[in-house]
Amino acid sequence: KSIEIEVANARQLNPLSELPGNTLIDIELERLVRLSLDKYVLYFDIDNFKAYNDKYGFKNGDRVLKRLAAIINENTLQSDFVGHIGGDDFISVTDQDRTKQICQDIISAFTKGVPAFYSAEDIHKGYIEGKSRSDREERFPLMSLSIVGVQATRFQSSFELARAAATLKKRCKRLDGSNFLLDSEESEEE
Repeated sequence: KSIEIEVANARQLNPLSELPGNTLIDIELERLVRLSLDKYVLYFDIDNFKAYNDKYGFKNGDRVLKRLAAIINENTLQSDFVGHIGGDDFISVTDQDRTKQICQDIISAFTKGVPAFYSAEDIHKGYIEGKSRSDREERFPLMSLSIVGVQATRFQSSFELARAAATLKKRCKRLDGSNFLLDSEESEEE
């Protein structure tokens, strides 16, 4: 029976990062809202990841995703929930008093690691060239990280929570470089 349970749980993990995937993320968010737990939900998104993936290939893109997963795990407590939504989107559930420090530490570690994923020429230029989603040739800055945090107790449903995070994420991604925004206070980190 325990092997069956382990196999069922393994099916719910993202195969690349081996973190809980969408089914387990949904369960965790519903639990937070239903129990009105005083936790912060952090959403992580890599800026300019598509351009990087297009130029350097999926294998290198996967290395970036695995590294970010490791950075998030290294900077959160074992009791915190960490999940991989898919692509370059991750989530973490943590205590409010540590939220700001976690964001700063993850941004710092990610920013320090970014040069290892680029050629010396691209690092020197500070950008890569590639096609935009509208199929136009553009210059894309090196990857950065956007993190948004929403307080779970402010929402009546996980849908409302996700919608608020998506709105905040749009604002955060408009900022240059790596940044974080929390719904209780807007903070930035370059």
